[in-house]
Amino acid sequence: MEILREFRRRRGWSQKDLADSSGVGQDTISGIESGRHEPRPSTLRKIAEALEVEVVDFFREPAPPLDSAPRPGWQGAAPARPPSPSLSELLERAGTSTRWLAAPEDQWQAELSSHNKTRAGERLLQIALDQMEESVAVMPYLFRGQDVLGNPALTPTTLEAWHAVALRKIKTLNALQSMLDDPEVDADLKGSAELLASLYEDIGRHLERFTSQNSGIHDDVVERPIGSP
Repeated sequence: MEILREFRRRRGWSQKDLADSSGVGQDTISGIESGRHEPRPSTLRKIAEALEVEVVDFFREPAPPLDSAPRPGWQGAAPARPPSPSLSELLERAGTSTRWLAAPEDQWQAELSSHNKTRAGERLLQIALDQMEESVAVMPYLFRGQDVLGNPALTPTTLEAWHAVALRKIKTLNALQSMLDDPEVDADLKGSAELLASLYEDIGRHLERFTSQNSGIHDDVVERPIGSP
């Protein structure tokens, strides 16, 4: 990794200086610079912090040579990333028979705005069930990455789709809870709504945990090909 050597030399550091500052072994640094070692993401993060650069800077265009004047404001060109797939596209790839998680807000609301409380309640329950099936099918497509420990992780290309899923589930839970508070809704429908609401509350807790665990999403997360298990 020639660019690492350039960053190190710009600071006037030897490999030992960088090793002392980053906590990464000098032999490892030498191997990375020469291309003998494939660095782990965690190792690159330590080195980047010591050099006060971003991990992604190691994968940008080569830095100008030391004997030439640095280009003003040089930041390098970010590596090309494929366009982020929409939630609708991911649901299609997952083979779901419905697309309620990705339905436009006005379409979703129109299904629940009937003046007939029984019909509106029945539609809400069906949509809530459909969304749960969609969620199960699409999760492998959302968590395409792996963190340094090999655990499933969100990546920059699927983060927007994940947020769309989370928002729709929260709105569905709110609608179910409103249904439970409505005195005009049939008792049998309320029983089903109460069960679904409890399931969506559990989903909400999982959403919070996953969001917390994946709040620091980095470009160096290893992404699996879309649709891979």
